[in-house]
Amino acid sequence: MTADPSFRYQYVLFDFDGTLANSTAVSIEVYNELASENGFLPITDANYDHLRSLAIREMIRELRVPVFKIPELLVAGRKRTFQKIDSVQPFGEVFDAARKLKQMGVPVGIFSTNSLEMIEAFLKKHGYDQIFSPIVAGGGFLGKRRKLLKFLRKSGLSPDQVVYVGDEVRDIESVHGVGMHMAAVTWGVNNSKALMMNNPEYLIENPGDIPAAILQTT
Repeated sequence: MTADPSFRYQYVLFDFDGTLANSTAVSIEVYNELASENGFLPITDANYDHLRSLAIREMIRELRVPVFKIPELLVAGRKRTFQKIDSVQPFGEVFDAARKLKQMGVPVGIFSTNSLEMIEAFLKKHGYDQIFSPIVAGGGFLGKRRKLLKFLRKSGLSPDQVVYVGDEVRDIESVHGVGMHMAAVTWGVNNSKALMMNNPEYLIENPGDIPAAILQTT
């Protein structure tokens, strides 16, 4: 599928956790379980707002999580999150926006560090399994950049023809690192202040605004 050449973007890639899936509460629950078992600081009501203003590396330092533990924690965290999948709900308006884009002829995909098993099970459970292609999942905590480059090579698109919709500062860093554009959403991990400090092309506070930005004509 190719988009109308008059559209500003020819492909839209979505993050999963915090963007499409309202997984924040479950992620915090899982993290706090692991923090209790490993002696890290927990995420609490008292520090949550502050943590949302930090990039992921700063969060890790604040919570006293050793960097060398992250790969092990990712594996354990994905497994526990999958066990709690019934507690994760979709951001329905974001899926509506993705479906609208596809109906208008703009291809939409998912790029996430979560597991493919988790993402596919979630999409099927909520009836969204026919919207996205490709679904690229897994990998390291900060490993999106390499996969985004691979996507660009395979698609034949120039970086500025692709926009990534995500909720974290690390998304902006990865996306801008390969020359793509970024639509940062405020309902996920990082707050608007942290996102704006990293200069996304768009800051989106309402899911319904996503298609309007994407469907600009050139």
